[in-house]
Amino acid sequence: MFYADPAGLAILRRTLDLFPVDQGENITIYEPPDARVWEEAIELPGGLRGAGLVQTYLDLCNAGERSGEAADHLRREKIAPMVEGVTGGTAKRD
Repeated sequence: MFYADPAGLAILRRTLDLFPVDQGENITIYEPPDARVWEEAIELPGGLRGAGLVQTYLDLCNAGERSGEAADHLRREKIAPMVEGVTGGTAKRD
């Protein structure tokens, strides 16, 4: 999953040789309607910025198909350990 503005979308399409499909996509690119998606941005290698973990998790939860599996993985592997470190408890999804 990628988040991109119009310039970033053009770079992704060109670099990854992407094209739109009606179903069965391997990569999803969101063009956020405003800059709020970047409020919790994280720095990535190569000077890239990524949306925060919680924003990405929420978008995956709402994306359908296999995205739910990716959301669960992100929660277990990245978000839950951070929450547990702060609260001293466990973070579980109901």
